[in-house]
Amino acid sequence: MTIEKFIDEFGDDVYALALIVTKSFDSAERVFTQIAQDCDTLPETIELYDIVKKAYRLCQKAPSNANAETLSIGLSAKHEDLLAEIFPRPQIVRAIIHLSYENDLENDKIAAITDTNVRFVNEQLGDLGFSDRLEKSYKELCLKLAAPDELKISVIQAVNSGEKRLFEVREAAPRHSWTTKQKIGTVIAAVVITILACIVIPLFLAYLESYEDINSSYDEVPSELIFSYTTETEHIPSE
Repeated sequence: MTIEKFIDEFGDDVYALALIVTKSFDSAERVFTQIAQDCDTLPETIELYDIVKKAYRLCQKAPSNANAETLSIGLSAKHEDLLAEIFPRPQIVRAIIHLSYENDLENDKIAAITDTNVRFVNEQLGDLGFSDRLEKSYKELCLKLAAPDELKISVIQAVNSGEKRLFEVREAAPRHSWTTKQKIGTVIAAVVITILACIVIPLFLAYLESYEDINSSYDEVPSELIFSYTTETEHIPSE
């Protein structure tokens, strides 16, 4: 398959799926590019099911922005509200929603793509509670999630010029999970450091400065006065 045909027929589907699943523009770009630069290995008769299955596998390896609540692309209030319903849900549920309402795949194919079973897919789609809004507005939303023209042009140029391997989708680095003891220890350490930096160290420096001032003032006393005082005190008779 040529790069031009891939982008015309499947490019936006891949990019939108990756954006919904990872909630990351960077990861969506990487997934899109990874598949695009390997399009010469795809058969001309490949179907959308096989494309999104490949894309979903890459999305699982790509970093995901778990804390994202929306996408900064100037969506309408209607689409923002729809994303607010979708984004808090687990990654696999976001994928099921997209594959059903955007790609119009049957539940058995969705189950095969997500490595679940048909019952699980049925339950997830049946428990959404806002399926009527998905029916009306989700495809409109996905039109806003199309791959940028600049990305398409750069990938076409790179592939046609032989400059492949633009991006590699690697496993996301495991995130450290903080325990309660670690959190408490971190807070205590931060408080101790703050006290040292703001109170103890300034007081110690002030003490050193005053100590140096005393020594310097003593050093300024003429030596003959010190000698005279010492000599006089030696002749004071004791009682």
